[in-house]
Amino acid sequence: MSYNNFRVLFIYPNLQMSALIPYSIGILTAVLKNEGFITDVFDATRYKNNTNDPNIDKVKTGMVKPFDYSERGIVLQEFDMFEALKEKVENFQPNLIAITSVESTYSMAIDLLKSIGKYNIPCIFGGVFATFAASEVISNDEVTYVCRGEGEGALLELCKKMANKKDCKNINNLWVKKNNKIYKNPLRPPVDLNSLPLPNYDDFDDMAFFRPMTGSIYRMLGVETERGCPFTCTYCNSPRNSELYKKNGFNFYRRKDISKIIEEMLFLKNKYKAEFFYILTDSFTAMSENKMTEFSEMYQDVNLPFWMNTRPETITPQKMMLLEKMKLHRMGMGVEHGNENYRKKVLKRKVSNKTLIDAFKLASDSNCSVTANNMIGFPDETRELVFDSIHFNRQLPGKVESTGAFIFTPFRGTPLRDIAVKLGHLDPNTIANMNYTAGSVLKLPGLSQEELMGLTRVFSFYVKFPENMFENIKIAEKFDTEGEKMYAKILKQYQKEYL
Repeated sequence: MSYNNFRVLFIYPNLQMSALIPYSIGILTAVLKNEGFITDVFDATRYKNNTNDPNIDKVKTGMVKPFDYSERGIVLQEFDMFEALKEKVENFQPNLIAITSVESTYSMAIDLLKSIGKYNIPCIFGGVFATFAASEVISNDEVTYVCRGEGEGALLELCKKMANKKDCKNINNLWVKKNNKIYKNPLRPPVDLNSLPLPNYDDFDDMAFFRPMTGSIYRMLGVETERGCPFTCTYCNSPRNSELYKKNGFNFYRRKDISKIIEEMLFLKNKYKAEFFYILTDSFTAMSENKMTEFSEMYQDVNLPFWMNTRPETITPQKMMLLEKMKLHRMGMGVEHGNENYRKKVLKRKVSNKTLIDAFKLASDSNCSVTANNMIGFPDETRELVFDSIHFNRQLPGKVESTGAFIFTPFRGTPLRDIAVKLGHLDPNTIANMNYTAGSVLKLPGLSQEELMGLTRVFSFYVKFPENMFENIKIAEKFDTEGEKMYAKILKQYQKEYL
């Protein structure tokens, strides 16, 4: 059966120039196109939509090298994002709106939906936020369906039933609003990753492919190698996702066959002219050395630089040798917190400081760029605990480039959010936005907002510069005239000496 009269418009409510083209939309549009449905995408990434560019914020805090979008001809859209969406809807005439959102972009997503509310188009809302806040999402007048968990099977079934004018209230993974009643359907089994089609990005503007990396701009695409995570960190929602599926009798954590991954990379390289890949997994090296050897050998046909994140305790000399052979350009490893006791008890990262240091030393001996990922502003954190992280990072090899810190964001589904609410640090109804310069949504008794923001922007300075500069760096924490002047002076020196 052909469904070429049924049109689905995907809306991607992204922060300005943040993140990559969403892999989820690439897969979901491919699933629908393969069945004959017509799709299009409205991408908010390049609109000046009153949000900061997180990449530029990282430059301002010394996390990354300065870059220039104009080297690849990238410009932001000057016209109004909401008017552009209305024009897209009027021209495309969709039968269904499909929107995927994280918590940081949830408010933008709802505003976009409200701007086209007069068209009365049914909307399905998915993503990790929808999974853990389904009641809140479906309470919006503009939302008809909420997808909890994976969307490939649920979206396809919904589109087929809508196109055939069948009842849609009993579709697994969906909460359905109909006649003032909400039908809460159970989860369906996780999809077989190897059965999914190759992603389709034909509906995206060509400029959507470009992102900065180590001071340059590349055509960059993400590649999924697995779903879920075997670890149980409390600042992440992956453990709760695994628990959700386990309660329904399913194992959520799955790996994709290496041959499938390589096939996908070659496809993206040839069709979309990818110059750089990002591996979409929290711990790429959490595989056996035999598997890594197989991956490395097959990757020679791809022969493109890539970057990824991983866990220090999964690094070995053999894996580092293989990663270098694969043209690994940049790797990020999580420290998260420098106080070993706090890290183990609160964050549930059961890895010693010695193991961390050994892993960073091993990685820094390679030709790739190595970054140490840190967070500050956790529940009950104090200035002293932040400096535990600073002093630990000062022990890492000098080649470890980026030692900045992100402010912890208590997203829905993370155990630490529940802890923050219990401690009175967070209103349970708060929408958690990840903003590098706007402070924390937590009210921390041991850290003021100004102090937390100041420590965030000078974290890298404290890590890299000698202690005789600490007095000046402390001045740079302040947002007054003297502090801003000192910050600009030290940032310029930092960029020159360490980036």
